[in-house]
Amino acid sequence: MDICEELLHAESGALERRENEPALDAYALSEKLLALNDVGALASAAPIAMRLCRQFHAQGRSFEVLPLAQAVHERAVSIGSKELAHPAANACGLLSADTADFAAAIDYHGQALLITED
Repeated sequence: MDICEELLHAESGALERRENEPALDAYALSEKLLALNDVGALASAAPIAMRLCRQFHAQGRSFEVLPLAQAVHERAVSIGSKELAHPAANACGLLSADTADFAAAIDYHGQALLITED
């Protein structure tokens, strides 16, 4: 299963997850996102990961998906994709604030602003 399929599977499972079921393995998915070598692969996976982040955030589960947003941001920055780095930085800021890491939230939002200035 490629990363897009895994993210879609996680997304469908997230909506049906019950209280005693295991949490999303965001760290394993993050490692796969970080291993993507080209912009095209990241451009396919990033929107799914960001949508998953929004869904988890809406359920009060930001801490579970923060590693996904961070992986997309880190990889987008490293390959020089401002189009992917900007929304990922915003997502990282929002999720960080929701997990009460306000310093990180300010930093990520600052990075998003800098990306738009370039």
